[in-house]
Amino acid sequence: IVSAFLFLANFGLVKNKWYNVDDYATILARVYGLSRRTKQCLTGEQLNLSISYDSTLRNVVDLNENDFGIYRRTRGGKEKKSKGSRKYLFLCTPGEKPPLPAPGTKWCDEIVDLKADWDIGVSL
Repeated sequence: IVSAFLFLANFGLVKNKWYNVDDYATILARVYGLSRRTKQCLTGEQLNLSISYDSTLRNVVDLNENDFGIYRRTRGGKEKKSKGSRKYLFLCTPGEKPPLPAPGTKWCDEIVDLKADWDIGVSL
C-alpha cells in the first residue's frame, strides 16, 4: 500500500489533492490494471481497511504531520465511526503535509471529485 501511494504521489493529477477512498481505489485499479469485475474490484472500504491494518501507516496516516506524505481525514457523521462518515486521503511528497485551509474555509472545502472519464495515462 505504501509503495503504491508513493508511486501515485509523483503524478500531478492526484498529488496534493483530497479524494475520497473510493476514488483512490479507482485510481489504484486503473494504474495497476486491477480487475474491474464487481466481485474482484478494489473498493474504498478495502483500501481504508488496508491502511488501518498496515503496520507502517496505521499509526501515522491520521496525524497532522508524518514522513510518508499520506494523510487520512474523516468527514461527516456525528462520530468518526458513524455510517454517515466518509474517509478521504491526501497524497504529497514524503515529508510534506497538506496545506492549511484558507481563512474561513475547512480542509473539506478542497475535496476533489474524480471525473468519470478520468485516466492517469500510465499503467504498470
